[in-house]
Amino acid sequence: RVKGVSIKRIIQENWQKKFNKKYQSSETSLIETFYYPKYGPGQMWEQAQKELETLGVKILLNHEIVKIYNKNNKILSIDCLNNNKIINIKGDIFFSSIDVQTLTNKMSQPDHNILKITSLLPYRAFVNVSILVKKLELKNNTDIKTYKSRIPDCWLYIHEKDLEVGRIQILNNWSPYLVKDFKNTMFINLEYFCDENDERFKRSTKQWQEVAKKELVKLGFVKLNNILSSTVTKVKKAYPAYFGSYKDFEIVKNYLKNFTNLYCIGRNGQHRYNNMDHSMLTAMYAIDHLLDKSKTIDDIWNVNTEEVYHEEK
Repeated sequence: RVKGVSIKRIIQENWQKKFNKKYQSSETSLIETFYYPKYGPGQMWEQAQKELETLGVKILLNHEIVKIYNKNNKILSIDCLNNNKIINIKGDIFFSSIDVQTLTNKMSQPDHNILKITSLLPYRAFVNVSILVKKLELKNNTDIKTYKSRIPDCWLYIHEKDLEVGRIQILNNWSPYLVKDFKNTMFINLEYFCDENDERFKRSTKQWQEVAKKELVKLGFVKLNNILSSTVTKVKKAYPAYFGSYKDFEIVKNYLKNFTNLYCIGRNGQHRYNNMDHSMLTAMYAIDHLLDKSKTIDDIWNVNTEEVYHEEK
């Protein structure tokens, strides 16, 4: 997802900023300021839910999809599990943001050639260890003014071979409202990328907490006695991957495009490593197609396929 970045381009950008304080980069990956919801991205969907319910829309949460009834290139209804009860929900139009593997596996009339591909689609799982600390030991050596001279970074990528952590986010710097006591504490996320079936993903909450605390101290981010609390979140199929049976994904895509009342949207819905903006755009295009056909099915699937948005092969 890195666009337009090279050592030459980074040097050019730094010189531009040095001699022109008002300079704003046009390169997506080098832009330093952007709009961010006060209480995080989830706030957008909480607000959307409120507005939809005001309009009379019924939203069902905590409903696990257990079967999708399909016939003649059309989705008829869906069985959902809620409070140990199976509920059948009929619909005229269906939008799917669940992973393609689950979507095809749950169909009542599956295409077995398609299942051979989707059952082997690769994914990367994600473990997030959130740690509340009194302070970070790192110093702000930049020209950016920050509260109590805290480092200004939103996230940092970690490349040490002897550590498991891949990225560290500093939630205070995304928005001060994400931290209950912004003035006296810092809330940071340690992100670990792994496979759903490997031993690391299966670690207990306590084991993950110990690993994260140890690595945070080893990196020099914090002192152990400044750690206040921690929590662990696991996400399966967080990152659709582009290897293995993905080479045949075009066959799956054409199969799903033939459904007359199904729109596949979002990162997992299209098995594409989209960022949040591109994921939302697929949904917006789907609505455009449904309401007035100003977009085509191909427009929905073609969001973020331009080579300029991807790392060099």
